[in-house]
Amino acid sequence: MTCVCFCLVSNVIISVVLSLTNRFILTFHQEYRKYLENKYTFGGLFTFLVFFYITFSILFYASGTTSTEIRQKAQLERPGALDQFFSEASFVYLMDLNGTTRQVWEIFFFCFLAQAVLLLLSVTWFVYNVFLVGKKTKIISKTSKSLVISSVFQAFICVVFLFSPVLWVVGSGAFNVQNSANVSNALVTLISLHGTIDMLTTLYFVVPYRKFCKGLLSHKRVKTFTIKIRHPTV
Repeated sequence: MTCVCFCLVSNVIISVVLSLTNRFILTFHQEYRKYLENKYTFGGLFTFLVFFYITFSILFYASGTTSTEIRQKAQLERPGALDQFFSEASFVYLMDLNGTTRQVWEIFFFCFLAQAVLLLLSVTWFVYNVFLVGKKTKIISKTSKSLVISSVFQAFICVVFLFSPVLWVVGSGAFNVQNSANVSNALVTLISLHGTIDMLTTLYFVVPYRKFCKGLLSHKRVKTFTIKIRHPTV
């Protein structure tokens, strides 16, 4: 279950990056659209995701231990210190391995930090293109502008609700931050709120969605569109 949850979180991060790339190319660089929408790009993305899931699953399976082995390792490294928690079914213990574990966590911390910084830089670049360049050149319509703004907030929410909790948890373990358990538990709850906040952001910043929701809340009749298909006569 832990492996599945990590894969789902990674899916969200990858989808945000792809959404930003797609909106940016369609809005500012239409000439690159042919490189984005072709079978090679989709095939490469599918191959990458399958390889990622398989590698991630193998790593989790290789490092997995039974509940008895976990308690034996905890007793070996911390004799008597954690015995009172052995009765908990969710007891988890990560071996220090003479500092190797913390070194690995440090690498993960800086990798996540670099990704978060890149996403924030992309948000800054989008804001610059939408509100400065786009305003001067008049190349952005109201609809496309709302989609771009939605993508910007989508990336910002990803950093706040996904990267921030992960960075804190990984960083507190890597740098041995004392008394960080309560803060870590509080921040991890932000991950469960990401989907709801992301959906509400999309409904608000995309103009057609916002108008439709306002119509439902105000009990106004919402305009619907029908498509008539003419069947050929024999």
